Amino acid sequence: MSRKSAEKRWDWAKNTAVEDIKQRHVDIAYGTTIPACKPNSCNRKGTNCKGNPNCLQSIGEKFWLGNIKETHWLSIPDTTVEEREKDSFVGLKNLGATCYMNTLLQLWFHTPAFRAAIYSWSFNPERVAERSDDVAVEKKVEEDVTTSASSTVEQAQDDDRLPEEPPLSIAEFPGSSEVCGQLQLIFSLLEYSSRRYIDPSSIVSTLGLDRNVQQDAQEFSKLFMSLLETKLSQECPSGNVFREQFGGKYSYVTTCSVCRNESSRSSQFYELDLSIQNNHVLQECIQDFLQEEKLEGDDQYYCSWCCQKQNASRRIVVESLPPILNIQLLRFVFDRATFKKKKLSSYLQFPQELDMSPYTDVTDPSTSFVYNLTAVLTHQGPSAYSGHYIAYLYKKEMDSWWSFNDETVVKLAGKKLNLATHESEYGAVRSRNPPRLLNGHQMSSGAYMLVYTRKPKWEQNEVVDLTSLSSPPAHLSELVALDNSRFEQWATELRQKATERVARGQAMQKQKCDLYQKLTCLERTNEWEWINLAWLKAWLSKDLAKGPGEISHGDVLCPHGRVDPLKCVQLKRIRAEAAAELYGIYGGSPRLCGDIRYCVTCVRRQCRKIQLKDQLQVDHRLITSLAKAPCTSASGFWIGKYSLRSWNKIWEEKQRIEEEKDLDEEVAATKQSEEPAEIQENAQCSESEFEFNHDLLCKEHGQFTAKESARRLVSAELWRKLKEYFPEAPEFSALHPPCVDCLRGSQADEEEKERMKETAAEAKAQLLDLYHGRNRPEIASGDDRCFVVSAVAINAWRRFVRYPTHWPSALDNSPLICDHGRLMFDVESKAGIRQDRYSVVTVKEWTDFRGLHTSCECVIEVWRDESSGSLKSLPEPCEPCIAVECDSQMEQELQYDNVTVSVLKVNDLDAIEFPPSSNVYDFDDDWRSEVYSLDEGNDPDAKPPNKKLKLGENFAPRRSGRRHCRSGEVKILVSSRMTLKDLKLKVMNKFLVLPSDQTLSLNGKELIENDVTLEKLGIRPNVTILLKVDKINDEVEILADNTVETGFKGTGLLGQ
Repeated sequence: MSRKSAEKRWDWAKNTAVEDIKQRHVDIAYGTTIPACKPNSCNRKGTNCKGNPNCLQSIGEKFWLGNIKETHWLSIPDTTVEEREKDSFVGLKNLGATCYMNTLLQLWFHTPAFRAAIYSWSFNPERVAERSDDVAVEKKVEEDVTTSASSTVEQAQDDDRLPEEPPLSIAEFPGSSEVCGQLQLIFSLLEYSSRRYIDPSSIVSTLGLDRNVQQDAQEFSKLFMSLLETKLSQECPSGNVFREQFGGKYSYVTTCSVCRNESSRSSQFYELDLSIQNNHVLQECIQDFLQEEKLEGDDQYYCSWCCQKQNASRRIVVESLPPILNIQLLRFVFDRATFKKKKLSSYLQFPQELDMSPYTDVTDPSTSFVYNLTAVLTHQGPSAYSGHYIAYLYKKEMDSWWSFNDETVVKLAGKKLNLATHESEYGAVRSRNPPRLLNGHQMSSGAYMLVYTRKPKWEQNEVVDLTSLSSPPAHLSELVALDNSRFEQWATELRQKATERVARGQAMQKQKCDLYQKLTCLERTNEWEWINLAWLKAWLSKDLAKGPGEISHGDVLCPHGRVDPLKCVQLKRIRAEAAAELYGIYGGSPRLCGDIRYCVTCVRRQCRKIQLKDQLQVDHRLITSLAKAPCTSASGFWIGKYSLRSWNKIWEEKQRIEEEKDLDEEVAATKQSEEPAEIQENAQCSESEFEFNHDLLCKEHGQFTAKESARRLVSAELWRKLKEYFPEAPEFSALHPPCVDCLRGSQADEEEKERMKETAAEAKAQLLDLYHGRNRPEIASGDDRCFVVSAVAINAWRRFVRYPTHWPSALDNSPLICDHGRLMFDVESKAGIRQDRYSVVTVKEWTDFRGLHTSCECVIEVWRDESSGSLKSLPEPCEPCIAVECDSQMEQELQYDNVTVSVLKVNDLDAIEFPPSSNVYDFDDDWRSEVYSLDEGNDPDAKPPNKKLKLGENFAPRRSGRRHCRSGEVKILVSSRMTLKDLKLKVMNKFLVLPSDQTLSLNGKELIENDVTLEKLGIRPNVTILLKVDKINDEVEILADNTVETGFKGTGLLGQ
């Protein structure tokens, strides 16, 4: 209910006496006389009228009264989304960053020769130590799958639970630990699975790949092909299929420029690696690959005919081409300037039909050199370390192109590939001015691998007859069939659940619509009840997962056990018939019907409060006006300033206490309790401690206070008005004498305060240099004696000088004395307690300073012995305690967090010399605060002097603690818990030098223990560590986040 609506309900209370309240006034206060709102007629559309208990609009009924789609009742997975579409292909789930692998697996699977070669592999238990009984393994697999399927059926029998989608969890099978066996399984599922996509976790685990790190797809292709060729050549009868279908041959021909002798070296290739830098068409990349290279200068060729190094030329000659030509476009290159890998996003055009005859010396007329484009693998994204991989494959049997994007497999419109359009759909960055597309060509800024298939001549057939090997092994076919059975059973059960839920939902809709139509209450009827608005909204909520629960009304009842008129905004009026049905279905208590619906007593009390509040506002304006006029008349009255300022709040608090007391008595009388006296006693105990005008009473004697700052003289008219509210308040006329005892004590306090100020001023004048911390003598310089005073004692004296309220009677030197009664620092070496914990004073300063204190726990005197010339002290230094203190300080210095150390790059660790920091001066304002270094960390009151000090003739500027960075020096944020290895990684981040190329040293000692923390290495804050770079390793790439790229190290692709 809005504030204005609440006020309108009680407008009648301002002009109605409490004893004249009738039932019609109660109805108005509860709002039951307001007509019910019609649909779409509320003041704010789409919002329920909270001020109208008869308004039942916009509480969620529109959803149930409308047409609800069947999908709303389901809240279950759509089986059509999970099932494989007819005449479509199966996708591969992206496990995090495995899209690079998914595109290559799809490419290889949809290459019939490759798939047939994988299917031809058979597991040899003698070659790889695995399970000894394959029959038992197959039986165990079948039992596991059957058990899992039956458990799914048992779970589905529960009406309240949906059957979970059976995971693709095929147990061990012959060859499951081998890469070829896992690849057979993936290919079998891609060919025959009923799922829309499958999970390749098994092959990822077998290869040991990190599913959260995106790897180089081209490197993965090379390593995986090499691994498969090795295994198939050893374990498969058709092991040469890779060489026959994907292998070509070219030669490096070197010609001596002097004798024209030629030498040739042949090389087998499975992929052509072509550079795209400064090239715009694929044919240019091929020409660049075959370009003749000059070998001159340091690159001269040793000619076996001339028997010496000669200038020569080298070229590549293509001797044979495979039926399936894989072309790798080198989009990802290493930038030596930034020490990072980058992607080349320049456009490249490549033909739909590629004629390779100009690029080979083969003249066999029976061989075709024309290739058709059958696959394009692309990378979307500007960075070499992130992005997304997508494969576009041509299916000859369907004469159509398909897009393989992880789980999503889509048939592309038309028979020709329009790669530029499809790349833009996946968010590829397009240039504002792309080059003009050549006829019969495709154009891409993200293609990194092209696959061309030889176009056969009419008289020959290049297709290898591998029909007998084109089916998966029998045991895998059985496993796939079992998985399909489980999946289809799950889909059937899910569809049955969907039908049941739709029927239940429609029945629920009809029930709620019928009940809602019965809720609206007639204006003149007496058969109605209150019901909680929040519960009604929960009942009509379209969120089926959360039910409304039992009917509850919250805290809407007054202390009399009836509906509170101020809280009825949380309730709505509904017909008793509809309420009975709702309580019958959902239960709950209490039912707000009958006499509980109204509380006349609370209505009368609220009426009385409104009238008193209005009168209070009128009187507050009057009293404020009277208080503005100053009163100097002897007929006035004294009033406490706090009482005058807060009289209305004091009265409201008093009224609240009295109201609670009256309310407790009413409740006790209603319940016929035997404890009214106890209730009254508790109410009296809860009264506010402050009474009006009691701030004029002194705490010690309870008489009229002598503090003029706490009181004010007001007119008699103002006082009489306040007496109407506080008749029992203490009254003090203008001529009322103050408390005699307080007057006498106040005068004594003022005299003592003035005396302390004079003493503090004298002490400061006597010891001005000590107060400002300047011109401090050295310990026993020359033949003079000196004394040592703790920083605690000096800071206590300074506080007294600034705020002369408490005199430091005792001179405390105990922080400088150990438990043995000896000195905690050595006066000669100054080892022990830090020098900022004490100060040296002259004999005269000590005499004056000691005279300001009544006692001194320990006098510390230092002098130079005439015979030996060494310093002596009384008490003597305690060597064991000094040693312990030094160790403690060292440990504290080695415990740090978020501090800086400097790293200086040098060419020679032994030749470096640090410039003395004493030659650097800093004339900033920091010197003024340096004199307060004496334990200011423990003195919150220590402040620099307000007036600037004048520089004397003997003043020397302080030497700055700051040190500016030199050339080749950087600051690094460290903590003592870091290891040396962590520090080297931070150094790599700053200097772009790999940890293996770093030599760090500190104070002439080389730091070599990488696993040791900086604390144990003795590295303190603000030290300078020298860095010498041993070498630059160009072969190791550094990622964008400055971590070393490990590639496929440690995976199964490298035999590990």
